[in-house]
Amino acid sequence: MKHILPVIQNDVPKHALGIAQSIKLIVIYYGLSITMSSLLPLDVASASLIVNFIAWPITIWLGLRWHRISFSEAFPLKHFPVRIVPALLIVSFGADILIAELTRLTPMLEALSIHLNARLSSSNKTTLFIAFVLISPVAEECFFRGLLLRGYLGRYPVIKAVWASSIVFALFHLNPLQAVAALPLALGCAWLCLRTGSLLPGILTHMAVNFSTLFLLKPL
Repeated sequence: MKHILPVIQNDVPKHALGIAQSIKLIVIYYGLSITMSSLLPLDVASASLIVNFIAWPITIWLGLRWHRISFSEAFPLKHFPVRIVPALLIVSFGADILIAELTRLTPMLEALSIHLNARLSSSNKTTLFIAFVLISPVAEECFFRGLLLRGYLGRYPVIKAVWASSIVFALFHLNPLQAVAALPLALGCAWLCLRTGSLLPGILTHMAVNFSTLFLLKPL
């Protein structure tokens, strides 16, 4: 990791995003999401699909403007060793199993999990897949491991930048159940980004986690 960190940090401009600016962007995202959701009496997946097509592009565009950086600089989509893909998929599924067991040991988290699953059960499976397995992972990785992590690396030490961006990602989900799963996912995706210099491994891992949560573990 050390051999790529200096390159990443040297490429980050002095006006990189900080924690306060990133929170403002998240508030803007949720403002757009709440406004559109209130106008769209749809199921969870359908509303999320429409919201993500509008709210994320606007939020990311504003982040690029504030960061004063190009799309290709903020979101490195470089090639990475394909041989690590099976390991990423196995680890993603295994992590989901561990987190599911953790929620069962905590009554509040288990009750929240049942509630969320009940809401998602009414959604069309295709829409659910597109919204939460395809679009959300790409948008969230670009925002949190692209804009935020890159910006934080320009302002803070590496460890603080990784932890700060990961904690912000966990809090972004606004409920303790998803935060419990989101924090280790964010740390892992940040490590992959720093290790490979690309967002692609993190996007793939994020997709695998969401897919296994919604379509593999849920039926079990």
